[in-house]
Amino acid sequence: MYVNSSDVGTRTEAVILSALAKAGYTVLMPFGPARYDLAIDSRDGNGIKTVQCKTGRLRAGCIVWMTCSQHQVTHVRTDYRGQVDYFGVWCPDLAEQVYLMPVNDVGIREGILRLDPAKKLQPTIRWAKDYLVT
Repeated sequence: MYVNSSDVGTRTEAVILSALAKAGYTVLMPFGPARYDLAIDSRDGNGIKTVQCKTGRLRAGCIVWMTCSQHQVTHVRTDYRGQVDYFGVWCPDLAEQVYLMPVNDVGIREGILRLDPAKKLQPTIRWAKDYLVT
């Protein structure tokens, strides 16, 4: 079955919005084109933070997602640093679990959250459970 990437993005955004609202965040949606999909009024009193929603994929015990966008015509990749505060990540294989990851805590091309212990020693491990929206 063919799935349109726009449909996948819409579904991901809806799941992330729902998880953030259930967790007690006030969720805002931009009007018109913006570099982010949602904004949240942070619970810690630090104001409004922007969220770029991403669909994660399971790969080798990790949730992996792209941390940049790619222009459809020029194929130029642009990362989100300095333009967005968080990635909201949902992996369809993990039911309704959503992760909120600071943009500056991941690479400029790919984000990785580990679910299972690594087989080799890794210098930096970001455990998915530490970023789970609850």
